[in-house]
Amino acid sequence: MLTAISLPGILVALKTYHQEMLPTSLLMSKASGREGVPFTALVEALLMLIFLEIIKESSIRTPSSIGMAVTVVSGLVLGQTAVQAGLVGPIMVIAIASSGISEFIFAGLKEMIVLYRFVILLLGGTLGLFGVVCGIIIIIVHLISVRSFGVPYMYPITPYDKEGMKDFIIRSPFDKMKYLPRNISNKKERERNE
Repeated sequence: MLTAISLPGILVALKTYHQEMLPTSLLMSKASGREGVPFTALVEALLMLIFLEIIKESSIRTPSSIGMAVTVVSGLVLGQTAVQAGLVGPIMVIAIASSGISEFIFAGLKEMIVLYRFVILLLGGTLGLFGVVCGIIIIIVHLISVRSFGVPYMYPITPYDKEGMKDFIIRSPFDKMKYLPRNISNKKERERNE
């Protein structure tokens, strides 16, 4: 999800403010790819993201039999035409496409990812990597403060719960998970077998 949200913002920040962080070969490739591009990196990324969202919306509204073909063909044609016309650089097309593909991993969070992507892009375009880091910190603080059905969204990481961590990344054997986590059970310590 971090790739889907922050990749365009990081690229714009690197191209605009932190060019010394890029390897020399990539910097030369970027310079030759940007030759003749009239827009700044921020405007270039905003245009590509808007075109990406238009393509995704059009694929949703077309019949399912041709929707996927329309998306693939229009994405390829639009990206290739934009690079050949000199409107965007090829590195930006790759970054936006990677970000768009990464978005499909979390299909249920589509609107949130799009909103956060634009926010981090604007922060990266105006404040550089400092803005990207601040944006990610704001997102993490927001996720920590959200509650879903009375349970913290980031539970069991915050607040930390040892019983909840048994079922977080790797599930412990069921005989080791004797009690329900504190935030989920109604009683202080209710056994799972009841």
